[in-house]
Amino acid sequence: MSPAAGVVHGVFRVGVLLLLPASVAVADDVTIPGKVTAVKPAKLAKFVSKSAGGAFPLPVPQSAEDPTVAGAELRVYDTESPGAGDASFVLGASGWSGLGSPAGSSGYKYRDSTCKVTLKKKVIKAVCKGPAVTLTPPFAAAEGIRLGIPAGTAAVRYCAMFGGDESSNGTTRMKRTNAPEPFGCPGVPDDVRPCGDTAYACHGACPAGQTCTVNPIGEGSCECAPPTAVPCEDSGGGPMPGLCGGTCPDGLSCATIDVNVLPSIEIFCGCIPSDAVACAESSAPACGGECPPGLTCQAGGFGNFSCVCE
Repeated sequence: MSPAAGVVHGVFRVGVLLLLPASVAVADDVTIPGKVTAVKPAKLAKFVSKSAGGAFPLPVPQSAEDPTVAGAELRVYDTESPGAGDASFVLGASGWSGLGSPAGSSGYKYRDSTCKVTLKKKVIKAVCKGPAVTLTPPFAAAEGIRLGIPAGTAAVRYCAMFGGDESSNGTTRMKRTNAPEPFGCPGVPDDVRPCGDTAYACHGACPAGQTCTVNPIGEGSCECAPPTAVPCEDSGGGPMPGLCGGTCPDGLSCATIDVNVLPSIEIFCGCIPSDAVACAESSAPACGGECPPGLTCQAGGFGNFSCVCE
């Protein structure tokens, strides 16, 4: 459906908003720049976004995305888990009022005993106060903000992400300014992928009491292990089975999975089921030992190491 028909699909960018009508039915995510944000535990969660050019797209009055009809939810969170935590504020339909004539054509306002929210063509802002602000600075990473309509499973989300310029980030206050418009809605802690390669380092969710760390079977290989553990890795010695040592998650053991001999001897280790035979300890051509997830047992290497995980 075309913009003229009242629906715009996809991710919005401020640079193209000049092409949008003053009031549209929006879908998916609307990314917005951040002017200022501040968080004080049990006292304050505040953010202000101002348009850098054209107008922010607004929900069509009396549509399924009109907050006076559907309500909304504001979520403020640390994008690193656990970090400063995650606070959600349900903004019921009865607290919203439409601005302009007809009501909603110029935007919307929300008021209750905890939060005040403004959604207009040139500014989006929210201030929530009191014990419902369960965030506990300092923030470990960027602050994510989502204003979703309707509450729950949102049809539209206005999204900001405050890295930006930081003036304070301690136990009593976090304040940041001038955050650029993000490429998409920032992930929340329960969106985090399982422990795995995240392009630059091992990062992701692990069971309680474990952290995501390097499993040295190649660049970008990761595993969950106790934070004080020695990672599963070569513990020294010559090219023979059983030289790998270190801590693996419950039910897994550290085993030799590959060996390189040129230009020098390198032994590669990985976590495999505790009752399994490691691939690199079996004999080619009948390679059938166990490999870490994502690798297969194949002929290669030399001697007792004629099978490797690749």
